Amino acid sequence: MKKLIAISFTPHPDFEHPEEMMEAFRQGWGYIKRLGSSLEVVAVGFIRKPQKTDGGEVRYAFFKRKDTFWQIPWSALFFIRKQKPDAVLVEGLVHPLQTLFLRALLPRNSVIIAQDHGNLPFEGFRRPIQRFSARAIDAFVFTALGNAQRWKDSRVIRENKPCFEVLEGVSDLVPRDKELSRAQLGMTGDFNLLWVGRLESNKDPLAVVRGFAAYLRINPLARLYMIYSEHRLLLAVKALMEQDALLRKSLHLVGFVPHRDLDLWFSAADGYVSGSHREGSGFALIESMSCGCVPIVTDIPSFRKISGKYGFLWKAGDAATLCAALDRAYRQISTQTRADIIQFAQAAHSLETIARDMLHIIQNCTRKA
Repeated sequence: MKKLIAISFTPHPDFEHPEEMMEAFRQGWGYIKRLGSSLEVVAVGFIRKPQKTDGGEVRYAFFKRKDTFWQIPWSALFFIRKQKPDAVLVEGLVHPLQTLFLRALLPRNSVIIAQDHGNLPFEGFRRPIQRFSARAIDAFVFTALGNAQRWKDSRVIRENKPCFEVLEGVSDLVPRDKELSRAQLGMTGDFNLLWVGRLESNKDPLAVVRGFAAYLRINPLARLYMIYSEHRLLLAVKALMEQDALLRKSLHLVGFVPHRDLDLWFSAADGYVSGSHREGSGFALIESMSCGCVPIVTDIPSFRKISGKYGFLWKAGDAATLCAALDRAYRQISTQTRADIIQFAQAAHSLETIARDMLHIIQNCTRKA
C-alpha cells in the first residue's frame, strides 16, 4: 500500500488538537479520511500544541511553526523524511522555500503534488524563488485547468509539468423545504436571487447591481438579497440604489449571516449570483448548488467547472450580459430544476469524488529524473 503525506504548511495556532483543525477545515480536507481505505495516510499540520496520533483512517503529526516566508519547519520535514512516503500532497503553492527543503530531504522517487487554493504567483524577489521551487513539484492540482494558465504565463509552472482538475472542497449544507424557507425569510418575489460574498472589487458587486437593475425593467417582480461580511463597496452599492427607485424596492442589503444559517437562505432562493473576476474555487457557489440554487455566475474557469451544464454564465464586469443571463435563467427554470441541481451537486461535489480523483493522480504520478 502506498504511503501519502498530506501537509499544510500554514500554521493554525488557534487550534490545540489535530481533530479541531480537521473539523474546522472538513469541507476542504474531509476527503483525506476517504483516502485512508486505499493508502496509508499521514496528515501533517501546524497548531499550538505539537502531538502525534496513531490509529483510524489517518495518522496525525502536528508541529509548531511561525507564519513567515523564511521559516523552515525542520522537525516536521525530518519526520516526513523518516516516513519514506511515496507521495506528498502539499496544500497551496505559496510555500516555495519549505517545499524546496522538503524535496531535498525526500527519497529520490517520492512524488510531490501541490494543490492550488486560489493564490496568485508572487511578485518581486519571491517570484524567482517560486519558479525554482516549482521545479521540485511533480504535478499541480487546480479546481479548473484554466486556473493554471496564470501560473504558466508567469513562468512559475513549466509547460511540460502535468496539471490536473480536482475540486477544492465541498458543501456541508443540507437543503431545506423551499416554501417554508421562503416564508420564514419573507421572500415574496417571483424570482429570488442571492448574493453571498465580500463587497470588494474582485467580487464586483457593482456590476451585479447594475445588471440586476437592468433586469428589473424586464421583470420588476425579481428580488436580489445581498449577504456580505465586508463593507468596502457598500457606499457605492447604496449610491446606485439612490439613483433607482425600482432598485431600492427590489434590492435587499441583508448584511452578515452566520454560516450555520446559510442553508435557509440558499434553500429559499431561486438563483445564486456572482460577479467574480477570479476565483480559485467558489465555496459559496458549491454551497448554493447543494441547496438547489440555479448558478448565474461569471464565465471563469472554476465557475464553469463547478456549475457544469446548469450554469448561466456571463462576462465579468459586463452588466448587460448579466441581465441577459438572468432573463435566460428565469425563462428556463422549471419545477424539476432544483431537484436536478441538488442531485448533480451530491454526485459531482462530494468528498468521495474528490478522494477518487486525487487517488487517481497519486497512483499514476511518477517522478521524472
